[in-house]
Formats: sequence, structure tokens, C-alpha cells
Amino acid sequence: TIDELNCADGWAVTSGVLSSTDNPDMGAPTSFIFEQQGQFWIPKEKAEVCGTNPVTTTAPSDAEIPAGLFMVGCAAG
Repeated sequence: TIDELNCADGWAVTSGVLSSTDNPDMGAPTSFIFEQQGQFWIPKEKAEVCGTNPVTTTAPSDAEIPAGLFMVGCAAG
């Protein structure tokens, strides 16, 4: 299920619990990152947009994702 949607500067992060329909309570927290390109939202790989040190609490200088979305998109799930 998607529990949250955060947007900033042409980027969006959805977060929620990824689980099976057979056992929806036993899922894993996760997030998905999207970048707007024209009228389309393109899924992005965390390894490509979160920078070289995505385990910190602030966005690394080489992160492509906006700093305001770093925690929900890269540091969580």
C-alpha cells in the first residue's frame, strides 16, 4: 500500500509497505523515486540518484534528488 506521497522540484517519492495480498501485514517498508519529464513520471533507481553516501541524514553533494526528499526517498526503505 502507498501511505505517503512527497513532491519537490519535479521529483516525487512514494512510500509505504510492499507486501503480498495473501499477507498484507507482513510487508517491508519501501519507497519509490520518480522524476518528472514533461507529462511523464520516470521511475529512478536509488543507486543512481541518491549520491555516493546515501546512509547519511543529509543529501550528499552528488545526489540528484532534491534535499527535501532525500530522507524519505533515499535514507528510508
